[in-house]
Amino acid sequence: MIFMPLVEQIDYGVLLKEESMEIRQYEGFNVAEIKKEGKNVMDSGFNDIFRYISGGNESSEKISMTSPVLSEIEDNSVKTSFVMPKEHKFEELPEPIDKAVQIRHVPKGIYGAIRFAGSWKQEKFLNMSGHLRLWLESKGYEIVSNAIVARYNPPFTPPFLRRNEILYEVRKKENG
Repeated sequence: MIFMPLVEQIDYGVLLKEESMEIRQYEGFNVAEIKKEGKNVMDSGFNDIFRYISGGNESSEKISMTSPVLSEIEDNSVKTSFVMPKEHKFEELPEPIDKAVQIRHVPKGIYGAIRFAGSWKQEKFLNMSGHLRLWLESKGYEIVSNAIVARYNPPFTPPFLRRNEILYEVRKKENG
C-alpha cells in the first residue's frame, strides 16, 4: 500500500456532477506562479516556485506545500501555480526573491472540471479537454479561460494512482 502525505487541498463545492465531470464553485485563493515561454515547458516552473515556498523569499519563510499544482496552458507558454495555504492572507505572503515568481489572488469563480488518472500526456490532455468542452457546451456554459491542468500527486506516485484534472473557468450562456 502506498501512503500519500496529507497536504491541504483547494476547497470547492460541486454544483453539478456527471461521471468524471463537474461544475464547481471555487472560493477565492492565493497562488505563487511563474510563466515560462516555449514548447515543452509543462513542468519547468515547478522548481522556481518550490524554491519560493522552501524559503526563497524575503522573509526566508517556509510555506507548506498544497495540492494541486496548477498549470495554465496558453498558446506558447505555461503558467505554473502553487496554491498558498489558507492560513496565509494575501497581504501577509512574503515577497519572492526571484522576481519572475508572482503572488496573485484568484477571485472566486465557476469552473468545469474533468478528472482522470495516469501520467500527463498531450494526447490525453487533448482528448479529455475536448470531452469536457463538449459537455460544458451541452450544459449551457461558455469557457472564459485557458485550460488549467491540476495535478494532485507527487511525481513518484505510480501513474495509475495519480489524480489529474483539467479545469476551465466558465459562465452560464446568456441564452443557456
